[in-house]
Amino acid sequence: MLFPEKRDFFLENSGIFQFGTPNASVGGSGGTGQSVFQILNPRPNAVRNDLIEFFSRTIGISDSGDAIPILGGTRLTGQAGRYQVGILNIQQRGFGSTQPTNFFVGRIRRNILANSDIGLMMTNKEVNNSPLYNRSIGADANFRFGQSVTLNSFVVKTMTPGRSGKDLAGRLAMQYQDKAWQFSGTYTVIQQNFNNEMGFTPRVGIRKFAGIAGYTWRPEKWHRVIRDFRPHWQLDYVLDSNGRLQTRYIDYHPSVHFQNGAMIEVGKNPTLEYLSQPFKISGTAVTPRQYKFNDYFILGNTDMSRRVSANGRWSTGKFYSSGYKHSYLAGGAFRANYKLSTSFQYTRNNISLAEGQVKQNLLSARVNYGFTTKMFLNALIQYNSDNKQWSSNVRFNIIHRPLSDIFIVYNERRDSITGTLVDRALIAKMTYMISR
Repeated sequence: MLFPEKRDFFLENSGIFQFGTPNASVGGSGGTGQSVFQILNPRPNAVRNDLIEFFSRTIGISDSGDAIPILGGTRLTGQAGRYQVGILNIQQRGFGSTQPTNFFVGRIRRNILANSDIGLMMTNKEVNNSPLYNRSIGADANFRFGQSVTLNSFVVKTMTPGRSGKDLAGRLAMQYQDKAWQFSGTYTVIQQNFNNEMGFTPRVGIRKFAGIAGYTWRPEKWHRVIRDFRPHWQLDYVLDSNGRLQTRYIDYHPSVHFQNGAMIEVGKNPTLEYLSQPFKISGTAVTPRQYKFNDYFILGNTDMSRRVSANGRWSTGKFYSSGYKHSYLAGGAFRANYKLSTSFQYTRNNISLAEGQVKQNLLSARVNYGFTTKMFLNALIQYNSDNKQWSSNVRFNIIHRPLSDIFIVYNERRDSITGTLVDRALIAKMTYMISR
């Protein structure tokens, strides 16, 4: 499952380590490669990623989400003329069955033509005092022609002991966008021995085509109320290495954007999914076979720039044919003044399968307070019924000089049933910008 990175050390200047381009954006649904909550409650403009060359959550976090101690690390990012350079080296301690491991990633990108770039990236993961390693090397190119046309491509090779041959991945993508029309198409190939342990690749041994077509209509007759209509259509078509259909996803979504900043969208998502092995949802395994089902939804939000705003999503439909699903999302935000803002979001999934019943709840609340323009406090509290845990993250930030910060971060997780402490961490960090 793909969960977002939240650690400041990895988020700062992370753009230099982006490689290639993700799959095309979806205007209302989507979710392969996301967490279960995101799959069942896809968010507007979600991005479907079949391959992320470097994903920092592979460092210092176990597959179950537990923190693995990090001994130390260095990061160097910067620009020299037409070149952008990024280097990251992290030494991870041993933890449980995990051996001490070193992680390295190097990135170089060169600007070419008027607004294009080409680049190289290398990742290297080595288990200390062991012959075990995992490496990847790739090249990407992004060409932009005027304001409307973009071409993207990449190719990556991985190297792992015991795996040789059929270890490549590549993508070719095109996007066109003007004031009225939007088109995009991508073709992705990931061979069955492709293995990038420092990245994110939910499925290997696939060939995938993804296409999107959209139109923006601004009606003069209703311009005082309606800003525009944005109907769009998407197709994802995935085959395995033998040419067998694995996934077919289609969506039809018309959305309406109002002059007051509000938005509403309705849609239908016909899906075909072939499961070659059991797929677990909150411990309930879905029987492997081919499934066809539809998802119907409506979502919307009020003007998000207002002092008080709200958003929501409701969906229903069959789920893996043998079951049925109802999903609800409700959220809101309140900005008390220019210093204090708060928000919350609640998600609930009711799933009925032949294999069992599943109920999921996710609740999160955020508070942001700015003491001054150089001093901030951010807090996040979250409850997840899947792992039956409360988690909290509190961050205090001081900008002691331009582009230089001091962070004090407190993290805690507790069992929601017994209140037992699962883990706790207090982290301090300082950055200092050296400029000529």
